[in-house]
Formats: sequence, structure tokens, C-alpha cells
Amino acid sequence: MDEKEIIYDWNQFVQHPRPRQSFVLNDETLRDGLQSPSITDPTREEKIQILHLMEALGIGTADIGLPGAGPHVAESVTALAKEIVSAKMKLRPNCAARTMVQDIQPIVDISQKTGLQIEVMAFIGSSPIRVYTEEWDEPVMLKLVRDAISFGVKNNLPTCLVTEDTVRARPEMLSALYGAALEA
Repeated sequence: MDEKEIIYDWNQFVQHPRPRQSFVLNDETLRDGLQSPSITDPTREEKIQILHLMEALGIGTADIGLPGAGPHVAESVTALAKEIVSAKMKLRPNCAARTMVQDIQPIVDISQKTGLQIEVMAFIGSSPIRVYTEEWDEPVMLKLVRDAISFGVKNNLPTCLVTEDTVRARPEMLSALYGAALEA
């Protein structure tokens, strides 16, 4: 494979439009923000304090974890969801999940246990280099997306497809992935 097949550069189409309407900020501090090698995982109490700070700042939505990563994360996400409910926060939570039913099931369980609607943010790598690294092909990727999105929707949770490495993805792959999500 040559470089042009592996790397797609969106910057060749650079334009700088300004938003015409307001937007909602989704804070990733409690998920992606904890992935740096130099970060120490905050205690549950510190995470709850961070939630209250987000609420005070008026942040609209927040990723509160990836409970499919294991019991420790699922317990933390459950505690954060319970705090959002008990403190009557306006903050709307979401959770990351790979586009796999086994990653979404813990979100469903936590939502049902706490009575809090948690949006599923199902992610999949979308660039040629990610497809190559994961040894995927388009039919496999489309099945992962359809199964994951359908499972979230079937369980009455708002469900969103998130493409990773999107700036290097080919438009036709993004179209296929988002088309499959919309169909599901």
C-alpha cells in the first residue's frame, strides 16, 4: 500500500465557516481526558466533584466513561450516573462504547439501574490506516455499526455513531458508515 492509499488529507478542502446557531459542549474529561500516560485516575469523589464543576459551568453533555472496559469502570460510571440523578443535574451523560453489543450492554444496565437516560457514543475507526491495522473490511465495519446502533436503539437509549481518525478517512467510507447507522 502506498502513502496516498493509507492517508487521506481533509485539509485540501479548508474553509472556515462560523456557526450560525448555538451549540452544546460535550466534555470528555472523565473519559478521553484520563487516557494520557501522565494522568492519575481521579478518585470517585474527585470525579463527582468534576461533574459538579461541569454542571456549574453549564456544560451540556459529558462522557462519563466506557463501562465496557470492565467492572471498575462500570462501578465508577454507575456512581456518576447516580450523582447526576440525586443532584438533579441538567448535565446529560453519555458513555463511550466500541461498536460492539458487549460494550453497549453495560450502558443499558447502568441506565436501567439508575433510571438515567445515558446516550451511547458508539465509536469505530474510519481511516484506511485503522481499517488496515484492525484487519477489517467494509462489510465487517458496516455490520458492527448496524448491530451496535440497532442494539442501543432497541434498548431505548439515544445512540450516536462516532468515527475515529475521521480527518484521514475517505468521504465514501464515512458515507457508508453513517448511512448504515441511519438505517439502523
